[in-house]
Amino acid sequence: MRTLADAFEPHPHQWGLRADPHVWAAMRERLDGVPVPEDPAAVHTAYVAAFAEVSRIDLDTETEDVVQRKELDHGGMSGGFVDVRWWRATGIPLLVARATADPSLS
Repeated sequence: MRTLADAFEPHPHQWGLRADPHVWAAMRERLDGVPVPEDPAAVHTAYVAAFAEVSRIDLDTETEDVVQRKELDHGGMSGGFVDVRWWRATGIPLLVARATADPSLS
C-alpha cells in the first residue's frame, strides 16, 4: 500500500529557508501510514493540511512570503523561517506529483 509519506523520499536538493527541512520531516512523520487518496485534489488537500498542522501556516490565506516559527528554529541566521513561496511553488506540488504518479512507471 502506498502512503502519503512515501512521496517525501528523496528530499529536495534545494530548500527555501532553514526551517523547511524540519517542516518536511514533521509532515512525513505525520503522514506515515496514511494511504494515498485516489483523487489528486484530496492528495493536495492532505499535504496542505499536514503543512498547516506542522507549521501553523494556512497556505490559502497567508499573505507573508516568509513566516518565522520559533518551535522550528534549530539554529542559524534564518533558523525558524519557513518559505511560504517555496511550499506553494515547489514543496506541495512536488509531493502531489510524486504521490499521484503511476507507480508502474517507476
